[in-house]
Amino acid sequence: MAEQLNADVVVVGAGGAGLMAALAARDAGANVFLLAKGPLGRAANTAMAAGIFNAAGNDYPLSAYLDDTLRAGKGLNDPRLAELLVHSSSAALEALKALGVPLTRTRTGFIIPHEEGQRTLPGLTFSEALARLVTDRGVRTLPGFHAFKLLVANNRAAGVQGLTADGDEAIIAAPAVVLATGGGGALYIRHDNATGMTGDGYAMALQAGCRLQDMEFVQFYPMGLQEPRLPMTMVHPPYPPQARILDAAGRNILKELGAFKDLNQAITQVRDKASQLFFRKGQEGGLFLDLSGVPEKEWRQNYALQLLDRYRFDFRNKPCRIAPLAHFFMGGVTVTPDMQTDVAGLFAAGEVVGGLHGANRMGGNALTEAIVEGEIAGRGAASCAKQTQKSKTAVSNTVPLRSTGLVPKGKMRPEFKMVFAQLKQAAWDHAGILRQKTGLHHGSEFLARLETNAALLAPQNLNELRARNQIRNGLLVLHCILESSLIRKESRGAFFRTDYPEQNDSQWLCNIYISLNNSGRLILERGALHESTWHTE
Repeated sequence: MAEQLNADVVVVGAGGAGLMAALAARDAGANVFLLAKGPLGRAANTAMAAGIFNAAGNDYPLSAYLDDTLRAGKGLNDPRLAELLVHSSSAALEALKALGVPLTRTRTGFIIPHEEGQRTLPGLTFSEALARLVTDRGVRTLPGFHAFKLLVANNRAAGVQGLTADGDEAIIAAPAVVLATGGGGALYIRHDNATGMTGDGYAMALQAGCRLQDMEFVQFYPMGLQEPRLPMTMVHPPYPPQARILDAAGRNILKELGAFKDLNQAITQVRDKASQLFFRKGQEGGLFLDLSGVPEKEWRQNYALQLLDRYRFDFRNKPCRIAPLAHFFMGGVTVTPDMQTDVAGLFAAGEVVGGLHGANRMGGNALTEAIVEGEIAGRGAASCAKQTQKSKTAVSNTVPLRSTGLVPKGKMRPEFKMVFAQLKQAAWDHAGILRQKTGLHHGSEFLARLETNAALLAPQNLNELRARNQIRNGLLVLHCILESSLIRKESRGAFFRTDYPEQNDSQWLCNIYISLNNSGRLILERGALHESTWHTE
């Protein structure tokens, strides 16, 4: 039988949103367990971020911040979540700064400061500082925990079931759960996410009885390394003024994006158009980043260039092959403004949540979202736990994860790796930057065959058991992306269909919601937009 641990609140995921939720719940007096898929403070996308937080302030009024966020979302944002973000941003970040988290005010928010010559991403500095606060507050943590299932008893959250880092089955029973697992960018063969960001939270939420929304909207970042023997990672901004983007014939293509003064302005203002153009150019023979005109002084002072200096490539004298990467999921779990999901006692925060960003995320809002929503979800979960009797039925509602023949250790056989690689390639080929009806149908047909192959995978060790669960979750999430993409017959924000290239407000100014019926079949429904509560008491 699985070991049962008990808490008031269990937080699943230890990126910025999860760390903030655990901190807020603990400060509200709750006994908290924090489950991290990898090392605490290092295994999520927050650790890989450039460290930019949007926040309202004297130089960035609430109305301007809200307008910018809604404009990026192309009319599909949940305005209640956008208003909550805008109103709460500055106070939440100032509170963290007062606790010693390294943050510096800017005109439009905050940044994580970095020293000249530093080759560490600012996000890692930030997430490690948050992790220290969490452990100092007495939050119990389980690094390396692989969550398999959100437990629900009597239509309420009851805890989480999964495997510890040592491979032991464990149930963390709690009357309140915060889901903060991040997004699903690592479901794509090309991505800049932490490797564990494969959409587990979306799948677990669906299976627990939650709805998802806006899953067709995946943001791609135009600038990612594609050079052989170099890691697949984002080429971080800021880009020096001398940076050029060259096609296979050596022509600078920046002007094809519009009249922009430099690459930074273009990537900031027309990121989706840039991803589409760069993808097409890559298919036509390749795309290259040329930094040969950058002076040596810039290489010493620009931290993004210093990150490139870690790699064995002569960036100063040789153009480097680049291509877009899957970057961020705008869609996710449907929540109310208090971060409550459709399941009582189950809260969600961060990228796993849908609604805030609409059709596209404004740059600088991801980290702010994690902090604001994480704090609200953590406080809400602590309050819920105080009002709810601890579940005594969690164990009876579970089934064993492991069969008797499984051995604790062992290498993963090639067939497990192959199925997951095929899943990631299918996401890129059929649910990528440019989509159309035939490709989406082919993707769905391929997934059906892949599900048959996945069903034949019989794990012999714990690594294979975790991999099979990841594959099953990934198949479900990719089905959601493909099916919602087929329904939306227009192009909007980060979503582009070559067979419906125009935005169509008369037909598609709506959200698409996804749920599971009792037989495990996806149910997709169009839903009306929420109304703004701006200026109300």
